Amino acid sequence: MPDRRKASVRKRVLLVDDCEGVLRAYRRRLRAEGLDVAIACGVAAARLLLRTNVFDWVVVDLMMPAPGERNLTPIGLDLVEEIRQIAPSSGIVLMTAYPSFEAAARAGRLDTSIQWFLKTEPIADLVALVAMDVPLRHEIAPPDEATRVRERYLTALVATGGNYTEAASRLHVSRQAVQRFVKSDPPLAAMIEDAR
Repeated sequence: MPDRRKASVRKRVLLVDDCEGVLRAYRRRLRAEGLDVAIACGVAAARLLLRTNVFDWVVVDLMMPAPGERNLTPIGLDLVEEIRQIAPSSGIVLMTAYPSFEAAARAGRLDTSIQWFLKTEPIADLVALVAMDVPLRHEIAPPDEATRVRERYLTALVATGGNYTEAASRLHVSRQAVQRFVKSDPPLAAMIEDAR
C-alpha cells in the first residue's frame, strides 16, 4: 500500500533555531514524517531563506542571540514580524524552552494564528502541528472587547507573576474568573505552571 503522506503535496517547513543539534534532530524527525524541511541556524540565515523560498510553516525558536551577539533575547518575535511581511501566507510555530507571559502577550498582538510548541513536549506534538493545514491568519485590527479583556488579564497575570488572587484583585474580578481565563488558554496555563 503506498504511503499517502508522500503521495500528496509535501508541506514545506523552515526550522529556525540557534542550536544546530536541535535543528538536525527536528529535521530528521519531520522528514521521516514526509515533510520537506529546511533549516536556518539563526535569524540571518532565516531571513535569506524566507526571501528565496516559500514555506507552508516556519518554526521559530523564541530565544536566540541577535546577529553578532551571544546573549539570548526574544528575537524570535522580531522575526515573526518580518515573516508576516515577507511570507504572509506561512503558518508560524513559536517554540521555546523559556515560556513567558510577556512573549505570549506580544505574540498574540502580532498574530492570533501563531501556534506554540514547548521544547519540553514530545516532538510528536510539533509533527502534529506542522502536519495541519495552515490556520487562517487573523489580520491585526483594532482590538475588540474580548481582546481588550484578554490583554487586561494577561497584563495583571504578568504583573503578579501568575498569582491568581493578586491578579483578581487588580482586575476587580473573582479568583475563579482568573482561573477560568487561564484554563481557556492551554499555552498560557502551561507557562503559569512552569513559572510556579
